[in-house]
Amino acid sequence: MRLKQVKLKNFRGYKEEQTLDVEDSITAIVGKNDSGKSSMLEALELYFDGGVPDIDDLNVDCGEDRQIVITCVFDDLPEGITVDATADTTLQQEYMVNEDGMLEIAKVFRCTNKSVDKEP
Repeated sequence: MRLKQVKLKNFRGYKEEQTLDVEDSITAIVGKNDSGKSSMLEALELYFDGGVPDIDDLNVDCGEDRQIVITCVFDDLPEGITVDATADTTLQQEYMVNEDGMLEIAKVFRCTNKSVDKEP
């Protein structure tokens, strides 16, 4: 499988869903200061390393949509997968591909209000 796209929503400066297309080879992400380069890379780190964002990573203008969504889209999928020792199938047969025939997996993090209680 190959990473084709990264989508971010409500993560730091990305309020509306933003998509970064990843070409066949990517060697650098270029942009102005404060354009979201580091945020994109840190979101990928959270996604692939199984981390959880901090409450400070929630976009400040998210309104009532208090969830961070990090999505990765993959192409060049394997021809078959084995669910268990006796069941060979495909991602398509398991309805695990999007309308473009790519595997799209979103990690959703629900955020609550952050409160600080002082000790008596």
